Amino acid sequence: MAVLRFSASILLIMVFFSLSLSAQAANPFKKSIDYDFSDNTAWTLKRDTAVTRGEIKEGSDSLFFHLSINNQQLKLRFSKNDPAGQVINSRSVSSLVIEDVRVNGTRLPLFQWCLNNQQAESSAFKQGTPVSKNACINEDGDFIIKLDNKSRQLLKSAQTLEFVTEPYRRTENLKFAMAGYVAIMKKLEKPAPVKQVKVIPKPVVKPVVAAKKVVKTCYAKPPVGYKSIKSIAYPCQDAAKKTEAEAKINQQVAAEKKKADLLAAEAKKKQEPKVDTAAEAKAEEEWQKRQTAIWIKRCEKHWMKSVSPCYCKPYIAHAPKGVQDTCPAN
Repeated sequence: MAVLRFSASILLIMVFFSLSLSAQAANPFKKSIDYDFSDNTAWTLKRDTAVTRGEIKEGSDSLFFHLSINNQQLKLRFSKNDPAGQVINSRSVSSLVIEDVRVNGTRLPLFQWCLNNQQAESSAFKQGTPVSKNACINEDGDFIIKLDNKSRQLLKSAQTLEFVTEPYRRTENLKFAMAGYVAIMKKLEKPAPVKQVKVIPKPVVKPVVAAKKVVKTCYAKPPVGYKSIKSIAYPCQDAAKKTEAEAKINQQVAAEKKKADLLAAEAKKKQEPKVDTAAEAKAEEEWQKRQTAIWIKRCEKHWMKSVSPCYCKPYIAHAPKGVQDTCPAN
């Protein structure tokens, strides 16, 4: 009986294990699908961006994976029935997860940086997760990496570029050949043609026979109205002498102007009426008395309550007995 019980137990364990394996095999979400676009990856250039795409059939629909790279960013767009890849979020992938980005089979260092700097504790990059400096973005069916110089150099020498994705709780490996992209980059980065420098022969300089010079005299003259200043002569061809003569004329003109301004100021001062300082002082005193009376009247309302605010401090001497300054000290 004990042997029969042991055999029955072994049989039950084997049946349970077999059913578990069958259930896993029947669950499509546990499978990993590889899409290799290497054989038919054609790259084209649109302005400054290299673009390609992969396509798979899903029933009557066509699913596209649009890949575009320029010097600023790398973008993978998931789209549906949109061969041009112009419609944002044409394919609903609300739970898109990017598990890995590989260049020649090795994880792109910049993607690892994004995983380390995302605001979530996860070994993958989920949709809508913020990343420091927006280095990686996963929104509306678009996965974007803002490239740094190291990543650009890796892509320019890449043979394959792979994305390990999870659109619907099922891993999909997308593999693109990079030969076309590398060729486009080489065309864009052709070295500038070397300019040929033309050697111009030096002209033969013939000796110049010096002719007899006739020294012509010019004059630096003062402006109109300065008759007291005399003109200064200088050789017309001597620029230094000309500058010196003009400077002397300007100095004399400035001195005459200063003298005229002083004379004008003295004349104006003589014409100004004398100021009665005593009258001004009296007017100032009257004005101060009026101001004091106005402020005392304002302060009396507070003094009646034995309160003296800060603006009444200058007039506290006029307050009734017993009223003290209640202005708080600074």
